[in-house]
Amino acid sequence: MVIRRTACYSRYDTDYKLSILNELYDYLRLYVNFFQPVKKLIKKGRIGNKVIKRYDEAKTPYKRVFASPSIEDEIKVKLKSKYDMLNPAELKRRITKLQNKLLKLNALKQEMSKEKDIEKDPFVYISI
Repeated sequence: MVIRRTACYSRYDTDYKLSILNELYDYLRLYVNFFQPVKKLIKKGRIGNKVIKRYDEAKTPYKRVFASPSIEDEIKVKLKSKYDMLNPAELKRRITKLQNKLLKLNALKQEMSKEKDIEKDPFVYISI
């Protein structure tokens, strides 16, 4: 769901677009896992027709892993060093830049497709 909201629902069918998507995923993974808090569903019940849901406190996946006693300290140290090197504003700027690049490529593709359609049948695009 995060991927589709970020990369839109367009079709990416070239190697160049794939490389942009892969770079976008790298930044998005870091941004979501280290800086985007999520509420986890604790309990779900039904009273008549009404569904009652209870959530815990919103935390980032990074903080959940850090708070977990079952995760080894060695892994927590690596995550902490990675977290200290990250800048959320810079990650967000890079994500936005790559999103804009994909949008421009898709707009260009649609424009080229429209021109090819006009060449095939120019009377389709004449407005009355």
